[in-house]
Amino acid sequence: VPTPRTNLDENTISRTTVRWKVHYLECSADDENDNAHNNSTATTATTTSAGMIYLNHGFGASSLSWLPAMKALANAPRLPNSVVAHDAPGFGFTARRPTATKDDDGGQLSSWKENAELEQYFTSQASAALGHALWHQKTLLYQSEDDDDDDKPNSNNSPPQPVVVLMGHSMGAITTLRMALLLPSTVPKRIVLVAPALGLRGKRRRRRQRQMTTSATTQPRRNSNLFRRANQFLTNRLVDPLATYILRRAVGRPGFWRAGLGVAWGDAQRVTAADVLRFQWPAVGRGWEKGLLLFSRAQLQSSRREDMDDDHVLLQKVLCLPNTTVDVIYGELDPVVKPAVIQRFFQPYNETVQLVEMPGLGHDPFEEDVPAFVEVLQKVLNY
Repeated sequence: VPTPRTNLDENTISRTTVRWKVHYLECSADDENDNAHNNSTATTATTTSAGMIYLNHGFGASSLSWLPAMKALANAPRLPNSVVAHDAPGFGFTARRPTATKDDDGGQLSSWKENAELEQYFTSQASAALGHALWHQKTLLYQSEDDDDDDKPNSNNSPPQPVVVLMGHSMGAITTLRMALLLPSTVPKRIVLVAPALGLRGKRRRRRQRQMTTSATTQPRRNSNLFRRANQFLTNRLVDPLATYILRRAVGRPGFWRAGLGVAWGDAQRVTAADVLRFQWPAVGRGWEKGLLLFSRAQLQSSRREDMDDDHVLLQKVLCLPNTTVDVIYGELDPVVKPAVIQRFFQPYNETVQLVEMPGLGHDPFEEDVPAFVEVLQKVLNY
């Protein structure tokens, strides 16, 4: 799978501009190959008129988890025939850290080894920003090709914006909702959340906020820097090395991924060697443990950041967007995010959000039964 470099020159996070090597997959109905391919071979004028399907993966996975469904989605009648998915920071083959940071004037601020706030770039909002930048890059590319093919000089009657189908699996549901808020309001959005891991962090977030309030009123402020340095020292010298060793030992065990997929899927007999390899492959990359640790630590620190809204607040903001719909697909036998949890979270939105349960399937229905998933998706989107 190719690993093109994507420079996010126009994307800002916390007032810094980042340049990140992002691994992504792109698949088009016009491609003759069976696999997802590089952007250099997937730029045809037909993708603009049909819009785009953008996929966000879940925890512990990568864009490769969507690979079995990408070709089927691109070839499905009336669905957008350009499908894109990127590896979130900390997962897959996306670089484990940006190459540089720059201030608003273009001057270099620091190397990443000296940046104490590295964790902020391993959040769902950062991944959504990468997805937005990649969508923007692809949109400009497709529009440029259309302009080259169109000899009509009059652009006053511009065509309507092509629809974007945003899909997020499990943890990727949060990324998808955040990405929807970043896209222009004029872009029609059809959001489909697959086994969404929503409503699982609200209580933890409120409890951590209470702890932070208590700590702020009882501890002298001058000790905060000392505590922070001590915590950083213990993390670098003790916690990270130990966690890295445990991760390597666990993931390196024979049958680790097969056993994990067998539990997550509705039927363990569906798991093939190719499925196992798609999850195992990114683990051969150097520094994958560091990326996973950075992401996990960022989630623990998320309650301190204003960008981490409560999941209900986040969903409500998306539902208020113009030209936007939200639907949910989940497996009947999902042991990771149980159907009862999904139904309870979306119960207040039963008049605006459609829930569809796929019988006999588990946490990854788009991998477990691709034809059935595509058929359900077409019905959900009324295509």
